[in-house]
Amino acid sequence: MVGSTDIKATNPDEERCTPEEIDYFLPALRGLLPGLTFDKAQIVYAYAGIPPCPPVTPPAPA
Repeated sequence: MVGSTDIKATNPDEERCTPEEIDYFLPALRGLLPGLTFDKAQIVYAYAGIPPCPPVTPPAPA
């Protein structure tokens, strides 16, 4: 499993792993593991998810 981008999600119900994200991940993976070969033909499944963020309490006015 490879992944994690910081692309802002506008609608979590419609998020998908885009071709642009795959194009971003493959060179990063090749750099991390230079002795191996990676290409789009090896991708079996791709998905997108939104990590939960804890609620943020604004600081009290001073």
